[in-house]
Amino acid sequence: MLEHLHVRAIRPAYGTVKGAAKPIYVIETDLALSEKDPAFDRDALGDLLFAAKDYLAANPVYHGLKIIPYLQR
Repeated sequence: MLEHLHVRAIRPAYGTVKGAAKPIYVIETDLALSEKDPAFDRDALGDLLFAAKDYLAANPVYHGLKIIPYLQR
């Protein structure tokens, strides 16, 4: 499991990768994802992306990732 300061939830899912349904890793984050958002922090998002890519490299069952805003349940 990916552990990072700004990861609030994770889950496996299926997404379209090169035209085929493949397992992907969905990450919910508390970070602002739009550069237009005043709270956007490019360095923090870059750090999260770096950690996520390392996780994917160590877990080749996933063929991609999707980072989305945290959805409180």
